[in-house]
Order: sequence, then structure tokens, then C-alpha cells
Amino acid sequence: MKRLCLRMAIMLAAGMCAEGRADVPFLTGEVFGKAVKVTEGAAGSGRCVNIEGDLLYVGGKETLGVYSLSGDPLRPKLLGETKGIASARQIALQGGMAYVSARANGIWIVDCRSPAKPLVAGHYPSTANCTGIDVAGDVCFVGGSKSGLEFIDVSRPQNPQLIRCVKKEPVESQSVAYRDGLLFSGEWGGKCVTIWDARDMKSLKRLACCALESNGDGVWMDGKWLYASTGFSKEDKAPGAKAHPGQMGLEIYDVENPRAPKKVSRVDFEYCKPCTYDMWLVRVAGGTAFCTATGGGLYAVDVSDKSAPKVVDRWMPENKHQVTSVAVGDGVVYVTVANSGTWAITAKGARRVAVERGKPPVNASFRTPRPEAPKGFHRWLPSDASLSANVTGLAVTGDVCYAAAGTAGLFVLELSEDGITEKRRIPFAECMDVAIAGDRLFVAAGREGWIVFEMARTGELKEIARVPSAVARDVYAYGDGKRWAAFNTTVYDVSDLNNPKPLANLVNQSRYNKFLSPDILGGRWVAGNSALKHFSWLELVTQERDPPAKPRKMEGYASRMGGMCAFGEKAFLADNGGWAIMEPGGQDVPQIRQFPGKKRVMGLPRWNGGKLVALSGGDRTASIWDFSDVENPRLVRWHALPCPTDAASFWRDTLVIPARLQGVLVGK
Repeated sequence: MKRLCLRMAIMLAAGMCAEGRADVPFLTGEVFGKAVKVTEGAAGSGRCVNIEGDLLYVGGKETLGVYSLSGDPLRPKLLGETKGIASARQIALQGGMAYVSARANGIWIVDCRSPAKPLVAGHYPSTANCTGIDVAGDVCFVGGSKSGLEFIDVSRPQNPQLIRCVKKEPVESQSVAYRDGLLFSGEWGGKCVTIWDARDMKSLKRLACCALESNGDGVWMDGKWLYASTGFSKEDKAPGAKAHPGQMGLEIYDVENPRAPKKVSRVDFEYCKPCTYDMWLVRVAGGTAFCTATGGGLYAVDVSDKSAPKVVDRWMPENKHQVTSVAVGDGVVYVTVANSGTWAITAKGARRVAVERGKPPVNASFRTPRPEAPKGFHRWLPSDASLSANVTGLAVTGDVCYAAAGTAGLFVLELSEDGITEKRRIPFAECMDVAIAGDRLFVAAGREGWIVFEMARTGELKEIARVPSAVARDVYAYGDGKRWAAFNTTVYDVSDLNNPKPLANLVNQSRYNKFLSPDILGGRWVAGNSALKHFSWLELVTQERDPPAKPRKMEGYASRMGGMCAFGEKAFLADNGGWAIMEPGGQDVPQIRQFPGKKRVMGLPRWNGGKLVALSGGDRTASIWDFSDVENPRLVRWHALPCPTDAASFWRDTLVIPARLQGVLVGK
């Protein structure tokens, strides 16, 4: 009786902490016990974890740490770490090599065969937000929220190369698992797990799709059993939404016949409020599935009877922040918690399980043939076919285009009515983005940082500064480039390039796109979109004051994909198929008007300095609109594109598009 009363008291107290809900089961003691925070090294800011052998790998804010588990499992010992690993999301391990997905920062390959001295061996600037990752032999499998699946040749870790990608399906692949020739992809928007025959990179085949009851995310394979975790549905986004059966939970499939998977069972989790981190992972060991449920904590599910899985315990961090990753050790599970770091928790029945991937794919050296140029465009790809170009940014001045082409470097192209001529290649280990202001060329060069050149009239480039960075991904240049610029999501005073002064970070994280305005709005403002939270304005002319003015938030308006550009003295906002013209610095909620017609209109806006506005970079479309009559915009051109792109620029009132694996596209 005393035990029952004590347990009821614990559950009641825990429920009261969870926004007053007494029906949320917290720590019950059936599986989880003592929790110890791991603070040393990368673990202090841990975002993802994995285990291989007796080593624990932790991806931190900008580091990857390797820890020994040979001693007290609740207190892993740091052996070594390496810096420069930005935005780690998931870790796949194979033979002492760590493959780290990092959302907009692509894929990091870290050689940890000497655990005391892990070294970054290579980096692949993926075409999309990398989330899911697995590896088998010479092939790395990557799930992304924009371009589906990518298959990367990692036989030479210092120079990973794209084998092929699946651009149309799946939708928003969040997790992947390879087992003996089969690849399983958990798909968020598609609400399914797609099964692929991935034995031969020359002939990828889609075998089946497991329809889930909600958005797909984490996947795990154990013999013939597929475990798929599911997360929020769109219905959850409404204010005051209640839990729906079949949303957050775990589903089990029998995939002995991968062409005809059979659903066996499902268990539902408690509803939790949608949050920034939507990471729903599952790891199975010893008859228990350990499931991260982000804001819902960590679940332990008894799956010894596949037909009747049941929740047996649940752990929540004290700060109620999101649980983002889990790895299973012997008697202990290791979890990472947003804004809290890494925790070691005793767990009954937990045991390390070596991942047996089986026979790896063959023909990792295969490369998908270059596709034909999309209709209505001139297309450029490097003249050297051995270079794998991934164009993620460009800048146009006169008839010259500078194209940031990933590991292929920076290219100088000449534009004409007849097409695109390659004039020069400037090698970089990575070239992620480029911007022009006045006579200055700013280059985001990955681990080399930001490099600033002075452009002579002859076309020669003279390097004048380097700004160090763990990963220089995005760059913006304002005015004449001698006072203001932005690196990644932060605006800087660059009057002294040797000591740039950070002014304000206007974007919480660049998850989905390049969310800073590319130009100054109304002569003095820069805007940024903290996706799903708010827009912010920074008034540049006030930064000389003491103290300088803080960014001004536009509260009450949140956008997932919206962006701004200049439109005369106004600001042009594009968001989810609509638009608004507004006063820069305004804090009122904008009145969004929908674009006319039935065409899908998405993307970030860019202005040509006259009456034309282009939208691109949001999905596989691009369009040009004539705003001569701002009350009645007219569609000039609309293009369906074969791949995701970044935001376009204008050249002579036509589009120049950084089309990633399609190179550079220029409208005819």
C-alpha cells in the first residue's frame, strides 16, 4: 500500500510539472533509474549520440567527442575530441569512422580510429538539410528534408562524391537504416517508411511503402522487424490542439518479405506540445525499444511481444527540454537533451547491440549521368566532368556570374544570350556561398572561413581578409561591402575586416533556408526570419550608439519558409504562397495576400531594382512577377524545376538560379 501511494504521489507531482497535466506518466522506476549529467567536452552541449564497441560518440554544438565506456558507465571518460563539427544531428559509425549529419552544414566524416585524436577527414556539402544517416561499405546513405535520399561514395573520406539521389520521393527523409541490401527511409511529410533495394548503386529500386498513422521519423531494424517512430501531424499545430490517436508513437512491421511488409502493431505516446526539435528516434535492445519523443521525453516500450507493445516507463529531463537522441549501452542509456547536454541513465535490461548491416552495396563508383538542361534554361556544369558541382550560391555583376560550387570550388562564368561560358575556376576545399557589394567579393569557404576579395576592373581578385569560422556556410554583403556584412545568421560591422564586430544574430538557426534579407531595406534595416518563431529587424544606423539598438521583433507572426527583400523603399515579404509590401522596421502583423492563379508559388523573394520580383529556393519551382501594379501582380514566368534550388538572382530581367546538382540555370 505504501509503495502504491508513493508511486501515485510521484506521478501526480510529475504531472503537475508538465503544464498542469496530471495524466503524464513520468519516471516510474520500472526501467529507468539514476540519471547523471555528463559534462566533460562535447557532452556538455550534446545533441546526438551513438555507440560502437566500448566507445561513446557525442556530437556537441561544434565538436565531436569520443568517450570510453570501459569504466563506470554513468561517467564516460573523454578520450579526445575535434572541433569544427557544426550542427550535428545524427551519427553513423563504421570501423572507427564517424559519419555525422549536420542539417544545412551537410555531412562530416571524422576519423576516430585513434580515439584520443579524432580528425575531420572530409566534408560533403549536401544538397539539402541532412538528418538521417547510415553507412555500409563505401556508401553513405543520407536522408534530407528537401531532396529526399542521397547516396555518397565515401571510399575516399577526404573527397566524398555523390553517387545518385532520389529527388522526388521520398518526402523529407528523416532517418535511414541499411540492412543487407535493403534501405529503410522514415519520411516525415510522406507519413511512411519506404523500402528500397539498395544492393547495387546502378539499379536502385523502390520495393514498398509502409503507410504510417502519422509523420514518419526514426527507423530501426532488428532481424525481420521494422520499428518506426511517428511524430507530430499538421493537426497538432493548431492552438489548443488535443491528442489524436495514432499520432505520436511506435509502429512495428514484419518485413520478412520487403515487397509486402505487414503491419503488426502500434503503441501511442502521450500528446506533447510541438517544438523546435522534431527528432523521434528509436533504438531496440534486449526486448525494449527506447524512443525519443522530443518534448515528450524518453519512452521505454516493452516489445518482447511484437503484437502487443506497451509503454513501461518514461523519463523526462528536469528542465522539460526536448530529448534529441539516444544510444543504448550495458545497463545504461545515453540521451542528449536540447540546451541541457548529455545524460547517462540506468536502464533495466539495456544492453549494447552491435549493428550488423550485412553485405554492403556494390558499384559505389557509379555516378548518375548528367541530366538534360530543364526546358527554358541554359545550363552550366563544370567543363571537367570529374568535378562534382553542388551550386548553393551565386552572385551576378554585369555579365559575370560567380558560382559557389561546393568541393568543386568557385567558378567565374560569363553570361550571354547564347548561354554560359566558363572563364575560370578558383579551387577551394569548399565553396558554399558568395556575395558581391561594391568592389568586394565575399566567399563562404566552409572550414576555411569567410574570404574577402577585392575585385579589379580587369577581373583579377586580390584576397584582402580571412574571417575564421567552424563552418562558413552563408554570406551576405550590404551597401558597398565596407561597413556591413552578415556571416551565416549574424550581422557584422566589417569596417575592420581583421576584427569584424558582431552586431546581432537575427535567425535562431538556418534550418530551412537563407533567411536574412539579401539587401538593406528602406536604406537602414536588415531583416531575418527565425523560422516558426518571429521576424526581427536590425536598424544598422543605430549601431554606432552606445549602447547600440537591439533587434526589433515582429511579434505575433511566425513563418516556416518566409523571407524578405528590398522593394524600393519598402520591404517585400513572401511567405507560403502569399506576399505583402510593408514598411521596414514595422512591428504590425503583415496582411498576407495570395498570389493570383493556381500555380504553386513558393520561395525567397529577390528584386531586380525595377518592378520584377522573383521567387525561388523554397521548393522545385521558380517564378517572376510583375509588380507594376502592386494591387494586381502579374505572372511573367513560372518554372517547374527538377531539383531543389537556392534563391535566384537577376540578370537582364531573367533568372540565374543556383540549382545545386543541376549547376547554374539561366533563363532563355
